[in-house]
Amino acid sequence: MSNALYTFALAFGDLPQDWPLTPDGQNLQMLKTPLGTAIVADISANVVSRLASADTITGLQDVADWLLFHDHVTKHVNTDGVVYPFGFATVFSSEAALQEALAAESQSLMTYFRHVSGADEWAIKVSIKKQTDTRLEDAARATSGLNYLQRRKAHTVETQDSKTARAEALIEPLQNLSRDWASVQSTLTPAPDLEVIGNFAALVDRSEINRFHALVDTQSQTVGSDTVVTCTGPWPAFSFRPKLETIAT
Repeated sequence: MSNALYTFALAFGDLPQDWPLTPDGQNLQMLKTPLGTAIVADISANVVSRLASADTITGLQDVADWLLFHDHVTKHVNTDGVVYPFGFATVFSSEAALQEALAAESQSLMTYFRHVSGADEWAIKVSIKKQTDTRLEDAARATSGLNYLQRRKAHTVETQDSKTARAEALIEPLQNLSRDWASVQSTLTPAPDLEVIGNFAALVDRSEINRFHALVDTQSQTVGSDTVVTCTGPWPAFSFRPKLETIAT
């Protein structure tokens, strides 16, 4: 055993014997636990140090290879069953420490596995064209007080509450078709000229995925040209994981 164990995911039950252990040239291990199979990798003290510095921009750039590898493994193992995805840079000092933590959280993990079995997470993002504050321009170009008020009325910027309500109304039918639903905090946008007004995670039964995608298309067609609806997945159920006191995820 090396200095520590990097933990990617916990698969409920057994993975197929031919499950690839070396994607991207990295050595992975499958550890048996009472709850299922843990996908881990031995890492050196140097890698542990790099991962510990990932809370800064420079540190995060230094572990970009591990970010990509983590995403690759968790997405791949998710295709083979029910998976608890660990957060990026979840490290245990030893196999014994991992087993102890899983045992302490076994009840919460079993509840999670039952909840997400047969379903995947899909990310729904509602964005609009960025709005520009034209108050200074309107003031400079106005020919009178009345003209300024007329310009301001034409250039009224939509409030955040109004944007949120618009996004929630748009995705309500998708929420009704989902097994579970969550609002997600994210500043990532599909394009530089767009502003995200709603970011959601849907837990969708695999048997309902065709209906779900058809509904996404239908809702996308109901909005104007200034609104963009994107749907990505399937992902492991990151947004529906329980908060585990003994595991930092």
